[in-house]
Amino acid sequence: MFSFLNPFFLYFAAAAAVPLVLHLMQRRRVVRVPFSTIRFLQMAQKRSSNRIRMENFLLWIVRTLLMLALSLAFAMPLLRTSAFGNLLGRTQRDVAIVIDASYSMGYQVGKETVWDRALDCAIRIVEGLDTGDRIGIFVANDDVKQVLTLGAKQSKEAAIAQIKTLTLDRTTSQLCPATLAALDDLDKNAERREREVHIITDGQALPWTGFQQSDTNLTASATAGSNSNKVAAASAKDDKDGKKDKKKDADLAEEGPRSTRLDQWQPEKIEKKTAFFVTLVGATTPENAYPVDIEVQPPLLLTDTSPKLQVKLGHSGPTRNTSVTAFLDDKEAANRAALLGDAGGEDIGFALPPSPAGVHVGRIQLTADNLPIDDTFHFLIRTRETLPSLCIGEADDCFFVLKALNASLGRESAMRVKRIGVEDVAREDLSTYSCVFLCNGLPLPSQAEALQEQYIKNGGLL
Repeated sequence: MFSFLNPFFLYFAAAAAVPLVLHLMQRRRVVRVPFSTIRFLQMAQKRSSNRIRMENFLLWIVRTLLMLALSLAFAMPLLRTSAFGNLLGRTQRDVAIVIDASYSMGYQVGKETVWDRALDCAIRIVEGLDTGDRIGIFVANDDVKQVLTLGAKQSKEAAIAQIKTLTLDRTTSQLCPATLAALDDLDKNAERREREVHIITDGQALPWTGFQQSDTNLTASATAGSNSNKVAAASAKDDKDGKKDKKKDADLAEEGPRSTRLDQWQPEKIEKKTAFFVTLVGATTPENAYPVDIEVQPPLLLTDTSPKLQVKLGHSGPTRNTSVTAFLDDKEAANRAALLGDAGGEDIGFALPPSPAGVHVGRIQLTADNLPIDDTFHFLIRTRETLPSLCIGEADDCFFVLKALNASLGRESAMRVKRIGVEDVAREDLSTYSCVFLCNGLPLPSQAEALQEQYIKNGGLL
């Protein structure tokens, strides 16, 4: 089978007409001038003219062939044969297709998305297969999804039907694990002389981060050696103490295989007969605006408190205007216009009205753009009628903190403050308090310290 990897450059074969134009421009014009007897000069001129005409003709041929050769070279002709075993017959191939399924593939380009382009590209690759060729299809998102394995004998029509059923998830992607899975599948079914891996992506940087492990073998060897030393040291210490912790040895021994994780690039798995092709189907300069983060102040809200929102926006592409709307319980609470410049982001502040006690669902909504999946940012606001608080420490140490928290200025304070000693922390349910104050309450007992750490992990304010 004879084909071209870059058939676009065949259009440049039209440049072969340039030497012909130059050749025609160099043709001599014959000017007849009456003169005396010049018979011998005319014979010499005729011989010289024939030689020059032949040289110009050969020069034209060479120039034309050179232009055609350059055009074919850039088009990269590819001839797949089984040498002379089957009289230049067609060589069977194993082809693995890796499709990037990150949420950025949902970028809208005209009437179609980048994901639609990726599926069309995969379908064209399958349609180009011949009888006997095998296909494997892998989808790369936050995990590897193997749609079709090389060992499964399916027709091209069945493979195309499976490709058409693929959908885009709201996740990121990692191309490295999917590529390694494709190489493993090729190794398990290593029966063909030609093997190809096709990666179809929109060219965003995040899915390629796993390929930065350029010296995996050295790192894996060093890690495995270090882990072996850890196992030996742990075993020696246990034998010396007369107590051998088998679980610890098993955990350390398992660290060796984990040093070559699937998310780390392993170039040693690539064989010389494996060809890689990367197809970029995304927009050249994508334009996109998206909310990155939200900060709510103050962190503890009462029913009479107006929360302040600080919204951080991200942006790619040229300068553009957008509208940012804050919703609370599906009701529009505030709206701001924002000018997103070339710097890549902007901070927008909102003031929301007070809310009744309870948990309220909020969201930040941007004007729809070519990637609508990231135009919305959801968040929760919890409002309390009171803020039950806990002071840990002696009465003298907590005196001024208690006075400050109970400064109600003639009205009932929303703070419900309780004081306990350090020795009573283990018997207290910290989850019932909005915040905890340590007033010279250190060091804490080990059990109380563990309760404090769990309280902070659950969102408590210490």
